[in-house]
Amino acid sequence: MIPAERIERAILMLRGQRVMLDADLADLYGVETRVLTQAVGRNKDRFPADFMFRLTKDEFDDLKSQSVISRSGEWGGRRYPPYAFTEQGVGMLSSVLRSKRAVQVNIEIMRAFVRLRQLLASHADLARKVDALEKKYDAQFKVVFDAIRQLMTPPPVKKRGRIGFISEVEIMATVYRKTYTKPRPKNAETFARKGERLARWKDAKGKTRIAKLTTGQDGTERIIVEAATFTAKYRDGAGVVREMPTGCRTKDGALSVLNDLTDRAEHVRSGVLSKAQADIADHQHTKLADHIDAYGDSLRSSGVTDMHRKNTLGYLRRLAADCSFAVLADLDRSTLER
Repeated sequence: MIPAERIERAILMLRGQRVMLDADLADLYGVETRVLTQAVGRNKDRFPADFMFRLTKDEFDDLKSQSVISRSGEWGGRRYPPYAFTEQGVGMLSSVLRSKRAVQVNIEIMRAFVRLRQLLASHADLARKVDALEKKYDAQFKVVFDAIRQLMTPPPVKKRGRIGFISEVEIMATVYRKTYTKPRPKNAETFARKGERLARWKDAKGKTRIAKLTTGQDGTERIIVEAATFTAKYRDGAGVVREMPTGCRTKDGALSVLNDLTDRAEHVRSGVLSKAQADIADHQHTKLADHIDAYGDSLRSSGVTDMHRKNTLGYLRRLAADCSFAVLADLDRSTLER
């Protein structure tokens, strides 16, 4: 079985279409590129212009300059630009190669194209859901739907410097738990272990808790608390370091989310997705609680009354809790109607 990530990395955006190049396809099929192109040449009537086209020299040079096609070892000695196959063209290839592997590989490739279409359609579908819900409920809920629409709008993309000049140190993608501080519990005792100051106390359920101690800006002792869920840190398709809540309590789950984020970044770098499309997908899968908190900060800075802000955030939090909505993409009309 060929990993989905390997197939998705080979899908490029050319002339406004998602395509795959002949050498990448040949590699997936387990044949030489010349075998693939010869089979196509013998069946040219099966590959009209909307199924296959040859790159121009400028397109070929542009891809090489972006290192998009450097993964194939044969590009350096190739005399002519490669052929690009659209989704329909890829589907036709299995009929001319006539091998079980070609059929199996094509099934996985078709699934990869479907996944990309679903990703791009998800934001439009979410907007339609919100419109349908708003029509069903009366005017008193208008503030809630206005707030949801603002939550659906991704933050502006940060500008980056000139290509080749990255101010931050290059980092590897990783997951970790964020830490924050809280006042030391009143019933906590202080002790030292291996040179560290620690606090020990019993929580409301009688369970013994231990946490590191630090001194706050006001001089009081505070405990250092680790978040219950993991955060992913990675470079997006524009090379900007991003931190994204995963909503996962286990490391394996968080790593799975990180893998999706880095794959999406690779799609942006290779032109399969635009930066805006990737940001929309990331935005929809950020924890809804984080969106609501950020919206609260926005309301505070806009000068609305505290009562308006508290009521609006209260509506949103109750809506999320009652309907078990964890991320924006969870919004569902049938759940709300129940």
